[in-house]
Amino acid sequence: MMCIMSDYSVAVTVTTDVRLGDDQIHDAVQRACWDAGLELAMTSTGRDDPWLRIAARTQPVPDGTPDRSVNDAADVVSNMVAALGDALRDRGATITEWVAIEVVSEHEQMRRGRHRAIPPMVNAAELAELAGVTVQRIYQYESDRKAGRGTFPAPALDGYWLRAVAEHWAKYRKTKPGPAPMTVDEAFTAAGKASKRIAQERRARE
Repeated sequence: MMCIMSDYSVAVTVTTDVRLGDDQIHDAVQRACWDAGLELAMTSTGRDDPWLRIAARTQPVPDGTPDRSVNDAADVVSNMVAALGDALRDRGATITEWVAIEVVSEHEQMRRGRHRAIPPMVNAAELAELAGVTVQRIYQYESDRKAGRGTFPAPALDGYWLRAVAEHWAKYRKTKPGPAPMTVDEAFTAAGKASKRIAQERRARE
């Protein structure tokens, strides 16, 4: 449950003893938000486990001092706790645990958004370089993964893999027995030597 205020946001997650139907949950949340003076924005529930999160909005608090804003945030939490508990009980569900409650300022929310850490990633070309294969081979590995074959890691985003995961896979991936594949430079060198040897053998026969 997330209640976004003018100065603070209040995030709450709860679990219940039974999983209500979507219509029952929506009705309960609508009533709870109404009783707590909030405007419902979004509700999410567990597919298997009976947990519930709500996103709602409250009207701005005019000219509130910081201390007063904190008190207002505490009041919203208290009101929503009572209202949500009553609304769920009326529909046959009881809150078994208040899993998480967090109150953060609007400024802190903006700061977190600006400084949200994005883990290092690699694209297909960089992953191919790590593994010593071609980009086309990377796409083949990905096709095999989608078909349920191999140990190729799933991308974090379309076309991008977490660098730590990619490096681990490239280091420990299973390869066929035999000599290691040649690099491009080694292939050109080998081709040059073969061409020279063929030319020498041809001159020797003449």
